[in-house]
Amino acid sequence: MAEQVGRVLGERYRLVAPIGAGASARVYLADDTTLGRQVAVKLLHEALSQDQAFLDRFAREARMAAQLQHAHIVAVHDWGYDGEPFIVNEFCSGGSLRSMLDRGRMLTPSQALLVGLEAARALEHAHRRGVVHRDIKPSNLLFDADGRLRIADFGLARALAEASTTEPTGAVLGTARYASPEQARGQTVDGRGDVYSLALVLVEAVTGRVPFEADTTIGTLMARVEQAMEPPEELGPLVRPLEGAGAVEVADRLDAGGLSVMLMATAERLPRPEPLPLVGALAAGAAPVGDPTEHGTRTVTDQPSVGSAGDPPPVVAGIPPATDSAGTPRAAGSPTDAADPVDADAGTPGGVHWDDEPEIISTGSAFTPETVASLDPRTAEFDPGPEPAFTRREHRRLERSTARALATQQSAARAAYDSVPSAHSRRRWPWVIVALLLIGGVGAAIWFARESSEVAAVAAPDLIGGSLDDAESAAEANGWELEKLEGRPGEVPIGEIYLQDPVAGTELVEGDTLRVTVSLGEPLATIPPDLIGLSVEDVGLRLSAIGLMLGEEIPRFDEDVPAGLVLEVSSVVPDLPRGTEVDVIVSSGPAPREVPSGLVGMEVQEATALVESARFVVTVDRRYDEEVPEDSVIEVDPAEGTELEVQSEVILVVSDGPEPVEIPDVEGLDVLTAAEMLEEVGLCIGETEGPANNEVLTTDPPAGEVVDVDTCVRIITRESTDG
Repeated sequence: MAEQVGRVLGERYRLVAPIGAGASARVYLADDTTLGRQVAVKLLHEALSQDQAFLDRFAREARMAAQLQHAHIVAVHDWGYDGEPFIVNEFCSGGSLRSMLDRGRMLTPSQALLVGLEAARALEHAHRRGVVHRDIKPSNLLFDADGRLRIADFGLARALAEASTTEPTGAVLGTARYASPEQARGQTVDGRGDVYSLALVLVEAVTGRVPFEADTTIGTLMARVEQAMEPPEELGPLVRPLEGAGAVEVADRLDAGGLSVMLMATAERLPRPEPLPLVGALAAGAAPVGDPTEHGTRTVTDQPSVGSAGDPPPVVAGIPPATDSAGTPRAAGSPTDAADPVDADAGTPGGVHWDDEPEIISTGSAFTPETVASLDPRTAEFDPGPEPAFTRREHRRLERSTARALATQQSAARAAYDSVPSAHSRRRWPWVIVALLLIGGVGAAIWFARESSEVAAVAAPDLIGGSLDDAESAAEANGWELEKLEGRPGEVPIGEIYLQDPVAGTELVEGDTLRVTVSLGEPLATIPPDLIGLSVEDVGLRLSAIGLMLGEEIPRFDEDVPAGLVLEVSSVVPDLPRGTEVDVIVSSGPAPREVPSGLVGMEVQEATALVESARFVVTVDRRYDEEVPEDSVIEVDPAEGTELEVQSEVILVVSDGPEPVEIPDVEGLDVLTAAEMLEEVGLCIGETEGPANNEVLTTDPPAGEVVDVDTCVRIITRESTDG
């Protein structure tokens, strides 16, 4: 894998370091050179590039996976083909659950509950959209730096199912070590197959052992088909939820939503979890991304899977449609069809309450008989009995007393449920009886009250598009309780209701709860933390990629940062609604400054150092001057005190002293006349060689030679001759 480091895929993703490898892919940490972020690139086996059917399926599944936007699902950023197919995901720096277990770092039941709850919520989100993972295993459970779980590789198992290079026929539907009974039988798999695999993973995370593990793959799968999972007692309160998730028959098994409810109900009986023992994606000696225990074995099915090409729109078998509090299927646009609204009054994240908190369970809404029933999907219906007559006052009193007693009854029911021995099917009856009594008693009381001839039911109005004032008026007029939620759906004006529960037309009586979700505007986008030092153009691209816009460019001088680079982001909060303009402070480079004073008359070396310390560029221009000493500054251009930009040119005019002179020709003249001519041009008279009253023969230096002023010239006369 190290040989690939430095390679750039799709002219954008530079591979930085290997993370791990499996049977079908290698995973690298990479730099997204366009957006300047770290990503994880999964480079699939080069043999798959020859399989056009796989490439087509890979593209479809990658697009599908990219549409799964959830806090606990690895985000798919991009995919492509560069000699080999590759897919680009968000980088989860905390490593995988597989890496933890391979290092001997087991989870406590509290930690496993938290991991299971986050995974179940992610699976529920995917299953409601018709997407089944089919390959839940520890190496696909990743964590960010804060320990938040992400499920990876949605759609990849389905794409590999059609790859002729992986299996000659049939469909690869998950690692055999974590396969569900229906996968082992070659049957069609729905979302509850993922739930079964997750239960196996959670048992292994606490105990280090996978249930039903045998010496051979066939032995493991056959044991799983023939008997129900019995989680070890060391899992404590987790035994009950995992029994429900590990039922052999799909019809008896919890779906992802039911598992979430049971895990939340179990949280009150466990201590708060310690931080997860993360090992990091790039830790030395980290386990490979692929499960080392896979043995290369895959489960094959001869039946078409949900969502195959040419099939009707995908629907996961066995997952009931979303319903409102009255059991009526939700219409499009109901809360389950949009991003989860934010409950302004919710407590701990995810609604989980641990044993040191007073409430039994909080899910962000009022507890109802339906949520009690959801704790065990096998609970039978109850007979409400004969219909009594209640006055309006009695009806309200009954509902209030029922609400007060409900928490106590629920707690007692759970205690009875947990006290039952952990055998799976034949030991379930005490819990079923308690649940039936609880649901029957509470449900019958509420049913009696609501069916009273003296309480009129009113159809809920259509509040979508209205304001919170409209909802408050309707609730006040009809005696309904109003629960106000907030969300950021995008493209809905701030303050406008975009979801209501129950939907318009549902009949409500006095005291019922009407929930409305009010728009807070566009979804929030987090300003990238690494914009400082980038060019304005690059910052604009980075902001645009996450839905924000570049706002005003505020200039500011800076002595160290070159002009045009961003110094600061002016926003005081990191999260802003999409579409918001983000102002940036941009360097204008160093501030202008003045040419230093006192340069004229200064020695050239000293003057040059002073000008350069002001960050100007010095040019020396030398000139003869009769009065200014050599190497002294005569003048400065621009003049001293002039304000200039940094790196501007400053010219120092420096004296070269008096201008040199040419020795005149005095040959044939008498000595006195020759001396006068030499003195007139600034030369001094040296010794006279020869008779002083004879004509000048020559001079030393000779006539025509250029010499400095004040050079002494020797006069040479002709020798005397006799008559």
